[in-house]
Amino acid sequence: MSLRGSYSARMDDRNRLKVPAEYRRVFEQSWGQDLFVTSFTGGEVFVYPLSVWAEFEKRLLELPLMDPKRVRIQKVVNFYGKTQVMDGQGRVLIHSPLREKAGIGEEVMVLGYGDFLCVQDAAKVEQEVAASTESDRETLSELWRKP
Repeated sequence: MSLRGSYSARMDDRNRLKVPAEYRRVFEQSWGQDLFVTSFTGGEVFVYPLSVWAEFEKRLLELPLMDPKRVRIQKVVNFYGKTQVMDGQGRVLIHSPLREKAGIGEEVMVLGYGDFLCVQDAAKVEQEVAASTESDRETLSELWRKP
């Protein structure tokens, strides 16, 4: 199963995101409720099934310990990251430093990226979609034509 499409959602007053029901079903059927919530830039929130994150982390740890790229990536994802468990009502905590850095208000868009979710402020997503370029459409056209 794959996470795709987008759904609007709301953050509650305790910094919890209620994961849309469609995505919750995919998590429950494919990965369970253990998650890693992080960001690579602070501009958005990524919600990974813990098993998916562990596969990425395994590849990252293959880099030499003092490789500057490994150190930078680990520093950023661990600064923003927290291991979470989706509660029985489908809520996930987005801790305050990450929520503030990402500029996430009450209204958010939750986008499915195959095996993880991207959470951004709804207005920011609308701006980014409106700024789609001709080169984006060319890339899509190229991908569509591949056998």
